[in-house]
Amino acid sequence: MGVANVEGKMAWEPFVFRSPDGTIVATTYIKYRPGTKKHSVVSARFTMGEIDELLRAGK
Repeated sequence: MGVANVEGKMAWEPFVFRSPDGTIVATTYIKYRPGTKKHSVVSARFTMGEIDELLRAGK
């Protein structure tokens, strides 16, 4: 999983955790905006069921 930062580069140091209930949390950091505010932490939380629904919907 990669996330494009403000400079168009990819941040490739994710942390992925799967909880006992099957929820997946993927976290990485990126330089989200220009200037002195350097890096931000970005997380996405989802289940495989949600991914399956997106695929069935053609998204």
